[in-house]
Amino acid sequence: MRIFDVHAHLQSDRFDPDRADVIRRAEEAGVKRILNAATEPSDWDAVRSLGGINRFALGIHPWYIPADAERFLSSRTDSDFRGCSAVGEIGLDSLTEKIPLERQTAIFERQLSLAGELRLPCVIHCRGAFAELVRSASRIGLGRGAVVHAFNGSRELAEDLMRRGFFLSFGGVLTYRDSRRREEMLRRVYPERFLLETDSPDIPVAEKKGERGEPSDIRSVIRAASEILGEPEEKIAETAWENAQSLFGETS
Repeated sequence: MRIFDVHAHLQSDRFDPDRADVIRRAEEAGVKRILNAATEPSDWDAVRSLGGINRFALGIHPWYIPADAERFLSSRTDSDFRGCSAVGEIGLDSLTEKIPLERQTAIFERQLSLAGELRLPCVIHCRGAFAELVRSASRIGLGRGAVVHAFNGSRELAEDLMRRGFFLSFGGVLTYRDSRRREEMLRRVYPERFLLETDSPDIPVAEKKGERGEPSDIRSVIRAASEILGEPEEKIAETAWENAQSLFGETS
């Protein structure tokens, strides 16, 4: 089984005590790739340095936009993104009070433009701002494509995003099996635009509720998807692997 966890944050200090063991457990679970997304300028170096099966995305999350974000982004050069798989984690969030949506939008669109310049895909966080997301993506473009991570919207929203070229990624929320609406949406997304993630250390699977999530937990996500979709776990993992390869441009 080849598994690609397309969204994690192994640079988090919550993994400092046992990061090597976390990665070893992931490998034992069949995880061949982990895409770790930066969230703010201060962790860009950390995601670059993970190595091994880890890949990295560089971006500024809408919760963590610094006062000098424009200057920071404008001062980046191509060499800063050498080896980078995507621009992310970027996005829009109308449910946070930390950063006004207008400022989020300005920084989001600057990073969409950057992805286009670099010919990289985007890793996107979106809560309560999908209309704004679509407007920005239509205005600026999506680089080489995009994934909305931890997607938990309606079937209708999923269909609209897929028509616009987005992939949708699913993680621990699938393991709670508490929404027929979510299951109907998943059946619409699979297989064409379906990806797998853990968002480690956040959004743990049901059996680890309240604990730290890690990439090896993706086996529980695959098991839940298999039960919902009526497909073998191996096929689900391989479908997500091929979709991730298509989006992020990897060949091995």
